[in-house]
Amino acid sequence: MKPEAGDGRSGWRWVATFDLILRLAAIVATSTAVLAAMGKTFVVVVNGVACFYLLMSLPVSIFNIMRPSACPANRAVLTALDMVTVALVTAGALVAGILYLVHKAGDAHADWFSIWSQLDSLSYLAVLALILHVLLSGSILYKQALNIMF
Repeated sequence: MKPEAGDGRSGWRWVATFDLILRLAAIVATSTAVLAAMGKTFVVVVNGVACFYLLMSLPVSIFNIMRPSACPANRAVLTALDMVTVALVTAGALVAGILYLVHKAGDAHADWFSIWSQLDSLSYLAVLALILHVLLSGSILYKQALNIMF
């Protein structure tokens, strides 16, 4: 049964679709940061864990698009886990930034600048996408708690 135009459920579909787009952007950014940081164990592990979690949460995000009001608890669980992911990826980005500064003062012939500037921007892109994603999820939970539809 298709939702009627005025029942409010179809308004959540664009929000869930934007949630999926932000999740995909974070997957691309974290996986690219993993590839750029090969050999730097902490940064690789943090971004790899974040990328794995984001890949595993894609089916739930797609389910939220198809049936927006079927299980509201899964959005709360995803938001809590997304906050942990933001903390992990932020820690990885900070480590990348610190290592960039350490290696900037190091050997000039090693060309650390090009390596760490690329990794640093990718890590911060992942952090930005995840923060936007958590803010969107939090606003959705707030609106659902107040039973207000877009």
